[in-house]
Amino acid sequence: MNKSRSCSHAERSACDVESRYAQIEKELLAIVWSCHKFDQYIYGRDIVHIESDHEPLQAEFKKPMQQSPKRLQRMRMALKNYYLDIQ
Repeated sequence: MNKSRSCSHAERSACDVESRYAQIEKELLAIVWSCHKFDQYIYGRDIVHIESDHEPLQAEFKKPMQQSPKRLQRMRMALKNYYLDIQ
C-alpha cells in the first residue's frame, strides 16, 4: 500500500453557533469544510481517504442517511459529490 503524505494544511475557528454543536457534528463539519476548501484537488478522484479517530462518525456513514439527524443529513448531502472513505 502506498503511503500518503499530507500536501497542505488548513484551519478555521468555529463560529458561536458551531461551538455549541455536538462532537459528531463538529467532526463532520470539519470534513465538509475541508472538502469544500480542497475541492479543486479532490473533486473527481476515484476515492478520497479521510482518517478520523471518531468512531461514531465512521458508524454514521455506514447507516442510511434517513436515520441520521437533520443537521447531519444536510452535511452528508454536501459530501455527495465526493467518494469518501472514512477510516
